[in-house]
Amino acid sequence: MAELIDGGPCAVAARYDRGRGRVVIRLSTGIEVMFAPHDAEGLAGAKAAQLEPIEISPSGLGLHFPKLDADLYLPALLAGRLGSARWMAAHSISETGRTRRKMAATGD
Repeated sequence: MAELIDGGPCAVAARYDRGRGRVVIRLSTGIEVMFAPHDAEGLAGAKAAQLEPIEISPSGLGLHFPKLDADLYLPALLAGRLGSARWMAAHSISETGRTRRKMAATGD
């Protein structure tokens, strides 16, 4: 566990931004990252009220959504994996977290 914490950023704050419709994570580096809840396993179909609060694990590597009993792993999120391989394939999400349809449309 110490290697993971020393090897990369960890979450220091997390919130749901209702105006943007995004989960926003502030990293220990000062950078903020965000994603749409419908793109993440366990959060798809959640109502705004279910996305608050967001708990951060003591290591800073896990996010927990208590109203949904859903957990996300920060290193996987940062790598673009918003769910299990099976879930991502079923939802047409690539390993980079972009939808396959978008990639095809933009030529990426």
